[in-house]
Amino acid sequence: MKYYDIVLDTCRFDSGFPGRLGFERVFSIKEGNHMLFIGSGKAKVLAAMQNGAVAVAITDFSLDKQGMARVADNGAILCVPVSYLARAGGLQQAKMLHRASYLVKYAYKKGIEVSFVSLAGSQMFMNSRMQLIELAKMLGTTEELARHGVSEANRKIIEAAGEGK
Repeated sequence: MKYYDIVLDTCRFDSGFPGRLGFERVFSIKEGNHMLFIGSGKAKVLAAMQNGAVAVAITDFSLDKQGMARVADNGAILCVPVSYLARAGGLQQAKMLHRASYLVKYAYKKGIEVSFVSLAGSQMFMNSRMQLIELAKMLGTTEELARHGVSEANRKIIEAAGEGK
């Protein structure tokens, strides 16, 4: 199985770095790419779905049932941006982990494909393949779903977004 990660285009790294992290390839994506919505807020998510986004990365890990229903109806992928969890600290991080766990479990319940990405803006917040898989398992996924989220789901997003490095 080949594993992929997605980072922001501001993240700089040498050509051998992705291999050392266990990835076949790490893709850079512009934050404004309309195919991958990065942000929070129900109205913004609904607008992204209306504009044809293939994936949504909810940065505050909260989305109501209507927003999740729209994501499911559009067949979009829910991205879990791990760098946002890493940047938080203390009580805020604990709350975000709880919300992320609930969001992931609810997404699977509704049949939404879930992706796990670093979405790092710098090399410091990049994660290895195993870190992403283990975090996914911590959030309530199975080993198989975690590996799928770091492999096939990420590949689908990049193919749809048409970007890469």
